[in-house]
Amino acid sequence: SLLAVAPRGRSSPRQLVAVSGAATPPRLPMRGSAALASLVALCCSLSLPGVRAQVFDFAHVPAPGSHTLQMHYFFHVQAPQGPGQDSEPAATVHFKNLRLVANQNGPKPPSAQSIAEYRGVQVLVLLDEDFKAAMDPTHFCSRAADVSAGAAKAEGQLVLKIQDSDVASCIVSGDSGSSEQLLRKSGLYVLVLTNCGDMDGISVLGSVEVKNAWGFLPAIDRGKKALYGFVVAFYLSVGVIWTLLCLRWWKSLLHVQKGILLTLSFCISESAAWWCFFQVRNSTGDFPPLVFLLATLSSIWKTVAGFYAIMTDPSQGAEDAGISVQTHALLMLYLVLQFHLKVIMSFRHGFALTLTTVLLSALPVFVVGAIMLVSVYQKVTSFVEMLQGEKAEQKILLYQRLQGLVLFAGFFLSIAVVLEIFDPTTADMATWDFHFVVSDGIPQGSFACVLLAAMFFAWPSQDMQGYEYVQQSQDGAVIGVPSTIWDDTDCEEDVGSIKHENGDRLVQVE
Repeated sequence: SLLAVAPRGRSSPRQLVAVSGAATPPRLPMRGSAALASLVALCCSLSLPGVRAQVFDFAHVPAPGSHTLQMHYFFHVQAPQGPGQDSEPAATVHFKNLRLVANQNGPKPPSAQSIAEYRGVQVLVLLDEDFKAAMDPTHFCSRAADVSAGAAKAEGQLVLKIQDSDVASCIVSGDSGSSEQLLRKSGLYVLVLTNCGDMDGISVLGSVEVKNAWGFLPAIDRGKKALYGFVVAFYLSVGVIWTLLCLRWWKSLLHVQKGILLTLSFCISESAAWWCFFQVRNSTGDFPPLVFLLATLSSIWKTVAGFYAIMTDPSQGAEDAGISVQTHALLMLYLVLQFHLKVIMSFRHGFALTLTTVLLSALPVFVVGAIMLVSVYQKVTSFVEMLQGEKAEQKILLYQRLQGLVLFAGFFLSIAVVLEIFDPTTADMATWDFHFVVSDGIPQGSFACVLLAAMFFAWPSQDMQGYEYVQQSQDGAVIGVPSTIWDDTDCEEDVGSIKHENGDRLVQVE
């Protein structure tokens, strides 16, 4: 499904942008249902909006109607501030190949000559707070009187009450035009498209690129690349240690221990994909959809893999042993809903999605997640009762600890998601540098703590794994018995000539 989203509430017209949402959950909750749910997520990712980091593409975006304006996107800019920083690179706005074309679907598309002469469409990038204070909803298109008063340079342009506002603007016509301007103030900038003329039935082509001193990443996302560089190094180190332990006890590993190994692999792929994603966005401004898909799905798969590992019957060796069809369906529904929420959260700040929109997307995830936690807790409780009958003390202790870990994980991971939804760091520019801690640092740290606790509880050992059957070697001539058999006579003859491993001579005991 497609979710129509718009910038924050304004009295002026707004541009609606389509953001991919959740699709119908898969109907086949079998082993291949994870691949089916991932395919649904892939289809959703292909319909992501045309925004690349702080680059907005006008891909045949219809121009607003006569004497109206639209708000399309928000940019987080951090420019050099204070004395001694004037030499640092300033943030820049690049209006790239902007031009007008006629809407062929309209009843009477304007001619190419009239579009080439038209000067009523204007693209602006200005501070959001200045836009609120300087724009009059009843009179924002300049007239001759405004030009005489110095409020505008020409007729048919946006009128702003604040003359010293940091504004970058470009007149869009039928001819392709490009320009680059500086932004010298830090803050939240809004992309505005106005049509102060009398022409309708036209669209805009081209793009608007906003680049900070360090690259195309928004100011609130600046620390995420370094964060995931640390996270991928951490998981690689932990993964190597756990892999060596698993190889040592591979033949007698419990399913929960193998599940931890699988979860670690998803953690590594997730953090590596996110690092690559932010690296590409910062350097080129591109939005790599496949890398975004891999990172998002890996972050969900690691949770699903953890659920599968804990919910599998410890007395069975099959991967799906003890997991019902209903549980499979619930896990796959969680995968799709979580992917939908991830997409919403990724585009939340650029399109200024309302809190209501975010909550409506998060509510189904919380409901399904709560049902899954209850199911997992009940499943682990049944495993403890079953193992008590078998008197498997080490396994009983393991699953009793996992019971508490499930409650701990549900509580703290829920707090992390709530903090991400009600993020206090985006309201004030002074706290933008700490946004990555709330949006990514706390969720990643919480999951890492849960995973480390599970590894500690399920640490492979002789007591945990039990004794391993080793087949006795045969010489090929005799089946089932050793190739050499001693009788009593041989033992009597060899007494005194046989030595123990420590060198002591063996003597016959009467």
